[in-house]
Amino acid sequence: MATNRRREECYEATKELLPQIIEAKEYGYTWHSIRNMVEQILRERGIWRKHWDNWDIQANYYRLMKEAKQQ
Repeated sequence: MATNRRREECYEATKELLPQIIEAKEYGYTWHSIRNMVEQILRERGIWRKHWDNWDIQANYYRLMKEAKQQ
């Protein structure tokens, strides 16, 4: 149960920052750089979770892009 909650929290955070992530991808930033950007923004907001990683953010990005195409 905790894993699903962790994934959902990270999904919502990624969804909120999707425009910035898309822009960073367009400029050629690596997933490591994007994760650092996301981490900094979420730390400033007080909602960063140390167990989130590049894979979580990248997987959520592709999930969100796939969902957008299906709509």
